[in-house]
Amino acid sequence: MVNDQRYVPVLVGSSLKNIGVPTLLDAIVNYLPSARIIPTSSSNTDTLMYIFKTIHDRQKQPLSFARVYSGSVKKRMVLTNARTNEREQINKVFLPFADNMEDIDEIRAGSIAVLSGFKEASSGDILVSNRKSTIATHLNDLKQQYPFLPDPGLEAPPPVFFCTIETYSESTQKQLDFALKNIKREDPSLRVRIDDQTGQTILLGMGELHIDIIRDRLKREYDLETYLGPLNVNYRETPRKSTQQTIVWNSSINEKHATISITLSIEPIISQDKKIISFSQIQIVRSDEQNFENLKKEHVEAINHGIRLALSTGLIKGTEVVNIHVKLHDLQLTGFISPALYSAAASDCVRACLRHADCTLLQPMMRVDLVCVADRTQVVLEDLARRHSQIIDVQQGTSG
Repeated sequence: MVNDQRYVPVLVGSSLKNIGVPTLLDAIVNYLPSARIIPTSSSNTDTLMYIFKTIHDRQKQPLSFARVYSGSVKKRMVLTNARTNEREQINKVFLPFADNMEDIDEIRAGSIAVLSGFKEASSGDILVSNRKSTIATHLNDLKQQYPFLPDPGLEAPPPVFFCTIETYSESTQKQLDFALKNIKREDPSLRVRIDDQTGQTILLGMGELHIDIIRDRLKREYDLETYLGPLNVNYRETPRKSTQQTIVWNSSINEKHATISITLSIEPIISQDKKIISFSQIQIVRSDEQNFENLKKEHVEAINHGIRLALSTGLIKGTEVVNIHVKLHDLQLTGFISPALYSAAASDCVRACLRHADCTLLQPMMRVDLVCVADRTQVVLEDLARRHSQIIDVQQGTSG
């Protein structure tokens, strides 16, 4: 029933306090699919494996723990990442026994292996030996045989808190960048970005404990002493009304003059399920006066880049602007316009629109169902009110 996804076991425990760990291990043995389950079709020789964990070893570099679902995995084998469509080569294949790893030449379907040599593959990726054109077909066939096989890539929830992170010496900044890149491959819920104005490294995580664990790992695994700035809530910003603005940019390089006039409009997106929608690409509004025939693909991408840059730092708290739709209405050019000028003009135009869009803050929210005894209902409601909770409904159960 678990294999058919009709039932999902739910357990409660704490790894920090060592509560419920034996129960969890017993549940893995009793409920989860056995590693002895292998494809019954002998005609399917294509390799498919799922990376469920990535770690960074100082001697062996990145190591990927993977379950082989079909075919076999060998040294020097080249596979295709189903998420990125990029090719990855396996250097070595190890068979894990606790902390020891046995170097082997090949491992077959149904087994778990540790692989080295991947450049970009991370936790949640599916790698196959097929050509790119047959990846989707192979995944669909395997999903019919293994309904519990997840989709490629782990979709982590958006971060809730963020803070700056710095080393005590500028000479160790490159080491910090290298360490955070490795930890990000292991932990998809961790986000790292660089502030465009200050150049500081921003760490985004799921909570205070999550960020503290990252700092502890930097000290323990990479011998890096770091300083964390104040912890901030990862708000979002969104416009409440539509607006349209025109920006004119002038540039002069080597006595060559260029002018770009761009007209953009923004409008809020009303999501019925209250999902956060990030900006993806601009919509070009074609008209009789402006058909954008000379607008090339690289110019559109430069405009999109400038818009993303402007929306990454809102005007209220400098957080991302979401649930926004951007349209290009007019573009007038004189002289040679570089892609950087397209981006700069689009970025300034979006900021001008945001100043007139009556933007507001969006707070991270979680929907929670609470159950309590009847005589404690008022106490619970008062506590929720003190925490600025929005109480949607109160119902009385059958037991009173």
